[in-house]
Amino acid sequence: MLPIYERLLALDRFLLIHVGSAPGPTNTTAFPASERVMEMFPKLKVVVAHMGSFETRQFMGLMARCPNLYLDTTMAFAPIHHEYRKIDTRLNRISVTNDDLVRWQDRILFGSDFPVLPYPYEEEREAHVASRPATARLPKDLFTTMPLSS
Repeated sequence: MLPIYERLLALDRFLLIHVGSAPGPTNTTAFPASERVMEMFPKLKVVVAHMGSFETRQFMGLMARCPNLYLDTTMAFAPIHHEYRKIDTRLNRISVTNDDLVRWQDRILFGSDFPVLPYPYEEEREAHVASRPATARLPKDLFTTMPLSS
């Protein structure tokens, strides 16, 4: 993978990668391996899909040290569907506060996996809004006015 990272740097491109352990860990997708890559290539722009589930807190902590690390929200706030519960009951139980979203707003990207969604698109937005107390909710149009990426 080292030549790929070097090529991405040379072309000033982003690396979008699935590196959290969800739905099951491997040696190459675990948080420590991702952390090493970002330390070896500090100028490499890395987008971690699904907010790094299940290691979301670790990736949030790494953002302070790695200014080229971005997280995307793909399926991060979606409700758990019965067909995925048998994979792992932790799916989509990430710990992200409104303070996290505000602090890293310039480095948290909207992601959707659209059109390949295992649930109706609106469910993710509705689940996110429902999970917050009314006094701590982000603007209702947050997920409808942001530029779309997949």
